[in-house]
This record gives sequence, structure tokens and C-alpha cells, in this order.
Amino acid sequence: MRLFIIILSICMVYGQNRIGDWDSYTSTLNVNQILEFDETIIGATEGGLLMYDKNTKLFDELNNIDGLSRSKISCIALGNSNQVWVGGGEPHGFIQLYDINKRGNVQEFEYDVTEIIDFAVSDSLIYAIYRDQNDYGLIEIIYFNGEYIHKDLYPNWPHNTKLHEVELYKDQVFVGTELGLYFGEIGVDPNNWHLPFAELESTVKSLFLNDEKLSCISNDKVYTIDINSSMILFIDNLNGISLSDFVIKSDGSIIGFDRNEIYLINGSIIEKISAQKNTLNSVIILNDDNVVFSTITGLAVLKDNQNIEYVIPNSPVTNNFQAITIFEDGRVVAGSARGIAIKESKGWRNIVESTDNISVQLDKNYDFFIADSIPVDFGSSIAKMIQGPDGLLYCAIEGAYASRNGGGIIILDIDNPVNFTLIDTTYLDYFSDEFMVVKDLTFDRAGNLWVADPFAAAKHEPIHVRTAANDWFSFNADEVFGAIGLTPSTIVTDTWNRVWIGSFQGSGINSGYPDGGLSILAYSGESSSPSDIVWKNIPLNSSSNTVWSLAVTPDNRLYMLTPIGLTFYDLQYSNDNPIKFASPRYYFPNIAFGQESEIRLDARGNAWTVSGSDGIHVLLSNSTFWPDDLENVSVESINTDNYPLLSNNVTDITFDEKNGIAYISTNRGINSFRIPFATPKSNYSELNIYPSPYQVPNDKPLIIDNLKDNSSLKVMTVTGHVIRSLESNDLGENGYQIKWDGKNNEGHWVNSGVYILAVYTAEGSHKFGKVVVIRN
Repeated sequence: MRLFIIILSICMVYGQNRIGDWDSYTSTLNVNQILEFDETIIGATEGGLLMYDKNTKLFDELNNIDGLSRSKISCIALGNSNQVWVGGGEPHGFIQLYDINKRGNVQEFEYDVTEIIDFAVSDSLIYAIYRDQNDYGLIEIIYFNGEYIHKDLYPNWPHNTKLHEVELYKDQVFVGTELGLYFGEIGVDPNNWHLPFAELESTVKSLFLNDEKLSCISNDKVYTIDINSSMILFIDNLNGISLSDFVIKSDGSIIGFDRNEIYLINGSIIEKISAQKNTLNSVIILNDDNVVFSTITGLAVLKDNQNIEYVIPNSPVTNNFQAITIFEDGRVVAGSARGIAIKESKGWRNIVESTDNISVQLDKNYDFFIADSIPVDFGSSIAKMIQGPDGLLYCAIEGAYASRNGGGIIILDIDNPVNFTLIDTTYLDYFSDEFMVVKDLTFDRAGNLWVADPFAAAKHEPIHVRTAANDWFSFNADEVFGAIGLTPSTIVTDTWNRVWIGSFQGSGINSGYPDGGLSILAYSGESSSPSDIVWKNIPLNSSSNTVWSLAVTPDNRLYMLTPIGLTFYDLQYSNDNPIKFASPRYYFPNIAFGQESEIRLDARGNAWTVSGSDGIHVLLSNSTFWPDDLENVSVESINTDNYPLLSNNVTDITFDEKNGIAYISTNRGINSFRIPFATPKSNYSELNIYPSPYQVPNDKPLIIDNLKDNSSLKVMTVTGHVIRSLESNDLGENGYQIKWDGKNNEGHWVNSGVYILAVYTAEGSHKFGKVVVIRN
């Protein structure tokens, strides 16, 4: 017993690395609005809130994992008690009150509008400008009985015109619109607000409130108004310059900008400070009278009214990634039309396209933005990315031109970006105008690279293969007439090195050829000089002949994703009859699977399907659903309604198979979360137990993670009395985890105390852990 207690005393309980842990990785480069909070500049960005500490000069980021309703933020304003008002960007115009210090939600307001444009905040009242498609209006929120409540919404005010900015001063409200500057009183219907100045009955874009003076821009002039007397005090002529936003410094000088040009205005003297490389979004004046601009790539600080210092956060180059993969060393690589983003242990670095120059940062500071530039056109999107046997990154490119430094395939050394290769697939086969689209590529077990090259109108060669010796061979659709069309969308290989090709239908280019469908290619000899070539078209038991994506498990189950759902074939070694068993059904038939939909397989051979609007649906290898075993229309998907997924527009998934982590690319950034489907473990290491302490009653189970497959569990008191036994055959599809509901064998909640968790297998492997239980 003493040895048993000693073993228990050295067992560690881990609460940070639990099953289901989610994280979000977003790009905070595009900063829409900024404000000053204590010694921090806070930015509303396309990827959440960006925090820049003026003292440490370091960045921090907050997104949906930190309690934000969504991560695309268009505007912010200071509230009370360390709180900020957050306005959602297109297409979800929510309003949220957020606590900066506690990093959590205080209150949310959901509106069915496109975006929130601007806030004006007082102690007891909030006005927000919103846009709903092409219509604009005001939202009014009041503080009543200790909480904020929605009071009213004023659509199409005034007269269905565009609203730009709103300000509050005491009991008065001011709104800059396309029709002019509106004055009103708080609590009065906005339809009774008025335009007090004939001079300001045209577009007023920007307002600046300073004590009892309100300044605005209209007709290339800056008007300064005494609020108390409602009189125009000053008029500064801009001499034809149109400013998008401006501030007034303590000495009365005006700093303003128009897109990427900054101006300093002192009375009649107008000086252009410089034309900036970045588009500017907004400007604020800090408490120390310094000026900061928000830009499409971080912050720009104006020094001494002359020099601009750019401070750009470490971030992926975009939120809209189309493809994602993971390297053998654990680095995550995501791709888009903007380039490549690499997630390393220190942070993000990027490889972006340039016109004709190479620029590589030798000294990389991961506290800030890192981007190497190479003369490569990444096309309109990246359809697929994989790491090749040579350790290089292979990218299938859609929408590139050879004449613009493009290739249908880009091969890139991510550690030495100057080492890249562009493969001109127009040389292999394509339209005469050099426009390239490669839908898929894969390596077979012999290291040959197979390429799906749709719209092969020139030579009618839609499938290419490159050997490890860099020899190319193309397969001609005319020579195998009736076996394959000219629109392959997906390509995979099985254990017997046969090639499976799925094609899409509905393109006029397939006239005289099979329109879509599934094909198999078997051959003997080298892929660059094949012999005994056998092509076969596999009829689909479906109302659609389109195949969007294929995937093959190590035990030769071929998954196929079509517009009407997911199905599978079990394969056998027979070229005449390659299908041993065909699934009698299509799974997820009610999901809108389109041309960007994909199948990805985890380490256990489970099929993960993604769509452009419906999130993720998972079919386990035993043909049951995950995470919930429901039927057809009731299938519980992984989506924004029930998980912290950044967007339901999921583009790709990759897996860290060793550690059991799924990485998901979306049009709003990248998510990761732990899944119970890692590569089976050969032995026990440390147990990961969460949560600890564990409170009961609880509708969520205790999770014991990092186990060998087919583990059983015994829950014991510190004296060794077994109060609950869970045998491996009772645990279902748990992978490397066991869940305990906090009850004993009689089904009653256990009492408070320390409990020993003993996990073991039938072969004799075992491990101990412990957990503190608190019964409420």
C-alpha cells in the first residue's frame, strides 16, 4: 500500500491540454478603428481586437476564443468600467459589451443587419449606426435598472441616405450623413432632428468632438461649431483636398488623411506629410497629443508631425485561407491567393507574392509581422497543399497565368523561399491563353506526383504524372475513350498504386467525353513509361455524376463526396472488379456540398467533410456520426452554433496525427481543436485529466486523456476501494480518452474527496492519476 501511495503522489494532473480545447488564429492586420484605453491602443480588426501596449511596444490579440461574439470587428467605443462596445463587421452586425480586463463578454445584442459602422456612447445611452444591405439607420440602447437594453431601431433614417459618424455631447447628438450634419436631442425621435446649417447640407463624413466644440468636414472645408451657441466659429479651407478622417491637436493644427496620403493643416498652410504605402482606415489623437492611424496592415504612428513608424502585429497574412496542411515537424502551413502562412513555435511568418523582386528577412522578430516576398503568382486560390517526399511544399494553383510568374503547380522550400519552382501546366496541357487551373495533386507510394488538370482543351490530357527523377508522362482522354472526361477534380491512389479520379459534370468541354464520374487507372512498370494500362469508368448509383473529392484509407476504403452526400466503396485487388463492397447509402444528403467541398481523413480513417456554408460533418470508420450519433437531417455538425468555429465556410482540414489536433481553415481564419483520433499510442505516458477539481453534479464528464486504445478505467478511493469500473468494451468510439460522469457503480454522484484513476489494458499496461472531486 505504501508503494501504491508513493506512485500516486508523483502522478500529475493536467488541466490545460484537454480534449476539445479550441483555439483560433486570425489575421489582425486590417485595423478598422482604434481607441486609447489606459496605456493601450485597442483596434477593431478583421480578426478580433488588437491590443498594443505603448510602454512595452508589444501586441496581444483577442478573438472568439476570448469571449468575442465573432472575430470580424468593424468599430469600437469606450464604455464604462473597463468595458468597450464592439460592433460586428459584414455580414454579421452584432453589438457586444466586452470587459477588457476580465477578457469576457458582458452583454450581447444580436441584430439581423449587415454591419455596425460607428458608436456614440454616454453614461446612459448608446447610439450605433448600422447598415443593412444598402440601407442605413440608427440603433438606440439605454441603461435602465442596472443593465443595458435595446430601446429602438430607426431604419432608413434620414430619407434612406448613407450615415457616416455619430457623436454625443451631454443631451445632444450629432450625425454626419450624405445629406449633411444633423443635430438632435437625446430621447427625441430622430425624425424630428434637424439640419441647422445651410453650409452643412451636403456630405459630412467625419466628426471630431473636443470639449464644447464640434468640427466636421464638408465641401472641402473644416467647420468648427460651438455646441452651446450653435454657431460656426471657424472655417478652414482645404483647397480641394478631400479628407476621409481627421483629428485636431492641442495647438489647433489638423491632421487628416485621404486613403494613403496624410496632410498637416495649419490655417491656410497645407502640407502633405507623405504618401503612405498602406491604405489608412481611421485616425485618433492620444492623450499625449501623438497621432496614430489604423491601416490595412497594422498601426502607423506619426512622429513629430513628420515621420511615420509602422508597428505591425505578428499575424498570418490573411484570414481567408483555401488550403491547409501540416508538415512532419508539426508546423502548420496555410495557403491563399495572398500567399503562404507558416505557424511555428515562435509565431507566424509569411511568404507573399511580389511582381519581380525577392525580399527575405534574415533577422526575424516574431513579436511583429514577418513576410518574405518572392516573384510568384499564387493565382486566384490554392486548391491543395501537401508536403512532398523531398520535404518541399507542393501547391495546386487555380487561376494563374504563366506570363505573370504563375504556375499550375508551385513547389516551394518554406525554409528558403528563394528556392521555388513554377510548373507551367499549359506546357503539359491547357487553353492556348495560358490560364492554368490545377484542382488536385497527390503522391503515390512510389513517390510519383499525380496531377488532376481539368479543362485540358489543347491536348486532351487531363492527368499527368511526374516521377521522382522529374520525368513527366500524360494520359490522353482520346486514347481511353469513354473512360475519363476533361474535368478531373480529385485524384488519389490506393494500396495497389492504382489511381482513382473523380470528375465534375456540367462543362461544355466534355462534349464527346464522359461528363463527370469516377475512373480508375491501373498500370504496370514505371509511371513515366507505363505498360498494360487499364482504364475503367465506374458507374455511380446517384442522380449526380459529379465527384468533388476522394480519399482512400490505408485499408483501402474509398470515400467519395458528391453533391448529394458522402458514400464509400471498399476496394479489392481486381482491376476487372475493383469494388468489393459499395455503401448502400449517401451520408449527409441535406448538406450543400459544392465544388470547394473536400474529404479529409484523420489518423483513424474517419472521414471529415467540409462545405462552403455548413461547417464540418464527420463519419467514423464504423459508419456512425461524430460528435453525435443522430440520423440524417438531425446530424449534429461542427458549426458556429455549437462550437467556437470561426465560420461555417470551412475550406480545408489537416491533422496533427501524433497529438490528435485538427486544424481547420475557414474564410475567417484558422481553428484548432483536440480530437480523440490520434495515432494509436504504444504505451502510457502522463495522463491528461480535465477538469480538476471536478465539480458534481455536472452535465459534462471528466475526461482522462492520452491513453492507449482499448483502455479500461477503475475509479478508487485513496484507500483502494473501487467505486466505478468502466470496461473498454463499454466506452464506444473514444479513441485515446475515457469519460467518467462522476457517478459510482450504483449511479449516484460521488462525494467530495480525492479519487484515484487507474487506467489499464487487457495486456497489462497501466497508469495511475488522481482527481479532486467537489460535490456541490
